[in-house]
Parts: sequence; structure tokens; C-alpha cells
Amino acid sequence: MVVHQNEPLFIFCPSGFDHRMKKFVEKKQALSEQAVRDSIAQAVLVVLGSQGLEKLTMQRVAAAADIATGTLYNYI
Repeated sequence: MVVHQNEPLFIFCPSGFDHRMKKFVEKKQALSEQAVRDSIAQAVLVVLGSQGLEKLTMQRVAAAADIATGTLYNYI
């Protein structure tokens, strides 16, 4: 099959495929978001345990969770 640059590619999908794919993607996103929440919770415990409440900052939690500080704010 040859696809030219400016031609749209149309693929036939059986009935209901779009709905099943959408559900799959939603479930995957939910699992991914839960993994980030779990990582954040674990990072809070690590920072608290190693540096204490006085040094608990968003930047330190984000670094411990290996996420951007802005991402951390999105989850709080």
C-alpha cells in the first residue's frame, strides 16, 4: 500500500470498535493517573522521613516523585 503525503488514510473499523477503543484509552489513563498519585504519596513519605516536616516542599516532593512541580500541582 502506498500512501502519499497529502492523502488522508482511511481505515475500516468494525462496528463498536471506536467505543471499545475509547473505553480502553480511558481505563489506561485512569491507571496512569493512579500510578502518579501513588508515586506522589510515596514521595511525600520519603521527604518527610528523610528531611522532616519543616523541609517538606512541593519542589522536593516533585523531585522525589520524579515529576515536574507543575504536574504535582495538577494532582493536588
